[in-house]
Amino acid sequence: AGYATIAINNANLYQDIETERHTLSAIVDQTDDPVIAVSGNHRVLMLNKAAKDVFGLLEDENFTDQPIQKLIKNEEAVQFITQPNGDGLQTEADISCKDGRIFRATMTMVEGGGRSILMREQESS
Repeated sequence: AGYATIAINNANLYQDIETERHTLSAIVDQTDDPVIAVSGNHRVLMLNKAAKDVFGLLEDENFTDQPIQKLIKNEEAVQFITQPNGDGLQTEADISCKDGRIFRATMTMVEGGGRSILMREQESS
C-alpha cells in the first residue's frame, strides 16, 4: 500500500507541475513584449509569439533546443544574448530591428548558466 500511495502522490505532483508550466507558458506567450530563454550553451528553451514576430520566425514552429546563433539573423541580438557572463546578474542593451523598431533588451542570468531576455519596444522620438 505504501508504494501505491507514493506513486499516486508523485502522479499528482507531476500533474500540478504540468498545470503550472502550462499556465506560465500561456502568460508569457500572451505578453506583447518579446521574451526569450536560452540555456547555458545558448540553445533555445523558449521563445514567445512576440519574439518570433520580431525575429521573423514562424509562429507555429517549435524552436526548442536549437542554437540561438542559427535561429536569429539579427547579429546585434545574437551578440547580446551570447556575450560572456559579466559580473552582474543583469545587463541591458538596445537592439535595432530591420523594420526600424528599437528594443531595450534586459538579460538576466539564471541558475545553471541560462539566460532570460525581455525586450521592450522603445518609443520613437
